[in-house]
Amino acid sequence: MEETELSQLIESLVMKGAVQLDDKIVKSEFNVCEAHDLIWVYLKKDHAQIRYTALHLADVLFTRSALFRTHLVAQFPTFLALVVGGPRGSQPLPLPKLWAERVRRDAVEIVKKWEAKFGGAHKQERTKAIQLKKFRTAVEEMRTTEQSILENVEKMNGCFEILGLDTTVPPTSSSPTETPEPAVLFSTLRECAKVLVNKHLPLITRWIGEITRAGGDVDTQAHDQSLRKVIDLKQAVEGARKGAARVGVVV
Repeated sequence: MEETELSQLIESLVMKGAVQLDDKIVKSEFNVCEAHDLIWVYLKKDHAQIRYTALHLADVLFTRSALFRTHLVAQFPTFLALVVGGPRGSQPLPLPKLWAERVRRDAVEIVKKWEAKFGGAHKQERTKAIQLKKFRTAVEEMRTTEQSILENVEKMNGCFEILGLDTTVPPTSSSPTETPEPAVLFSTLRECAKVLVNKHLPLITRWIGEITRAGGDVDTQAHDQSLRKVIDLKQAVEGARKGAARVGVVV
């Protein structure tokens, strides 16, 4: 089912107050993810009757799709606030009042049903949701930080090249040491090494852990690509760190 077709279907169901879903939606991971995002749009609408239908659509998908459960559980506090209301009236449900009462009443019953039906599995979904959230955070952080990490490594490699250091061979007694002439190079290496050791390496180590732990809970191709990328980053950073150590720059 195409994205536009799915969007039109969900909109039609919400406007009609219907909660019958095509089996093709539940059987396709792409459709489940798209339906999840669309339902959230309607759960946030400032109209209680629209939220009422969106709630029941969420119930249908939650019951029939493990993937949908994983996505929803990851945002469960927000979901509850949208269908029950915030604590102490901090986030009241929108009007009409009659429909707001129906949303709140049915939401309580639906959540109780989910807990009774999925029990321990519900806890597993929560764990999966946490892992999935960490994976996405790690991938996004890597996407936005990768360039600065590589630029820092390249700056260090440039210094090594000027100093005549080949970081691909074992150290020798002729490895360069600091003298007055290349003092600026050593100063640059020290600054870069501090960033590398104190900021970039801890980040990369955390990313490797979070991406590895999410292995069974995310798309295999996306997981493997992300893991390969972060391992390549780790190798580049470790190579620069070792090169710095060979010329006496140790943080």
